Amino acid sequence: MSMWFRRRDADGTVHHISVPFEPMSIILFVGLAVAFTLSLFAAFCNAVVESPASIVVVISALVAMGFAMFSTAKLSVIRTGRLVSFGPRLMTQRMRWLYVTGYVLLLFGASLALLFVVAAHSLQ
Repeated sequence: MSMWFRRRDADGTVHHISVPFEPMSIILFVGLAVAFTLSLFAAFCNAVVESPASIVVVISALVAMGFAMFSTAKLSVIRTGRLVSFGPRLMTQRMRWLYVTGYVLLLFGASLALLFVVAAHSLQ
């Protein structure tokens, strides 16, 4: 089986590119991802049972670090005189890295907090 991609050159000529593709490999990767995710969830539930206070500290530290990185990157844009801006396009490369990393840490911390609530509720 193959996947076909349509591509247009600079002069406007259309080309079709065939890429060999095996759909059964997707099933393998999805199965591995589900198995890995379920084992991580089981380990997280065990950690919530064993020491919930340390898990809360780790989640809080992740969220605080993410917010600090995001705020630092956003303040660099505010200092240039732009009070309202969306996205990292007005930032330097280093500030873009801080902005994206801060968002990733905030999302990861929020998802861990949600998992903590689900795990703690399921144990009652």
